[in-house]
Amino acid sequence: MIEKIINENFTVSPPQKSEKRTLVSPGKEIQDGYVGSVAYSLPKPIKKLEYDLRRELKKEDLSEYLQGARCQSRKGEELKDKNPPVTISIIHTNDLHGRHTPINTPNTGNVDMGGTPFVASLIKELEKKETDEASLIVDVGDVAYAPPVSDKFHFEPMADVMNKVGYEIMTLGNHEFQWGVPVLEKEFISKLKFPVVISNVVEKATNAPLPNTLPYIIEDIKGIKVGILGLLTPKMATDAHPQVGKDVKVENPADCARRVVKELKRLGVDVIVALTHEGLDADKELAKSVEGINLIIAGHDHEKVSDPIVVINPAGEKTLVVEAGSYGEYVGNVELMVDTDKKVIKAKYELYPVYSKQIKPDPEVKTIVDKFLHEVGEVFHKALGIG
Repeated sequence: MIEKIINENFTVSPPQKSEKRTLVSPGKEIQDGYVGSVAYSLPKPIKKLEYDLRRELKKEDLSEYLQGARCQSRKGEELKDKNPPVTISIIHTNDLHGRHTPINTPNTGNVDMGGTPFVASLIKELEKKETDEASLIVDVGDVAYAPPVSDKFHFEPMADVMNKVGYEIMTLGNHEFQWGVPVLEKEFISKLKFPVVISNVVEKATNAPLPNTLPYIIEDIKGIKVGILGLLTPKMATDAHPQVGKDVKVENPADCARRVVKELKRLGVDVIVALTHEGLDADKELAKSVEGINLIIAGHDHEKVSDPIVVINPAGEKTLVVEAGSYGEYVGNVELMVDTDKKVIKAKYELYPVYSKQIKPDPEVKTIVDKFLHEVGEVFHKALGIG
């Protein structure tokens, strides 16, 4: 469960009762929604890759390493059995953009992919495989803004869907600010049953953190303290939407990351994960310039990263960078193996395609989606003079 959230200025709205892990913030408890999985066989991941993430030893480290290895050898295999490595699974999506129904384009190979009811089923099956106690379900932002549903309802459909899926942590993308901070807080953040982590954004008018968000969060998974921060690109506006982000200030992501990582290390965190909505090129630079981050889960540029990127940071440590496409076409799953010294020694990555015709839709999420699509259909029919 979440061991603690350090910052008295941040609170999260209390949600309804749930079966999931309990998250604890100063003075409040929050629990995210969970519904039972729809049984079906998981599709095969595009690739199943393993990475050795141990720091490459320098010459001066070698004698110390060998001495430790000899001591470990004398203790024998019995000690290994008593203290096996801990595996942490992080199931992730990004840039869903409110795509509740499957899409079929040349980009998907002209097959049906995505749709939130199908994404929900796949996520729940992955969580069942990994177990709730050892996994986190996260999103990296841009969950809404997809006409025509978002034009009428803004965030409401995605808030309901994400609560039902059982998301546990998310950060914000630039399109979360499509309708300004007041709408974002009132119609989305306040309705979520899980925390929103955003480390480098404040309101322009007050210089205060966004309401009901956290600068970082610390979760205890099987005795491993996992610190999670969220970073957003300073380039929030687009040619089509030049007003996006006009009511907030965004700190340089790398500068913010250094400060937050230092604080997390001070608090005794073992593993650090950054949820970043700034694009792969920026994330590779972030990984190169900031030490202490074990994993970056990326978003914003809609890249499908089937071969995760391994970057060496200034301390000679390896940072893994992954991203799961967009529009719910893929769901990613990163497994981090943490040894008895609480160091990340290995990672396994799987990128699962969401082939909608091969997956049974989650019934509760489908009910939510059908309701909103029906209402949108009625609006269009009236506008066209039909019915």
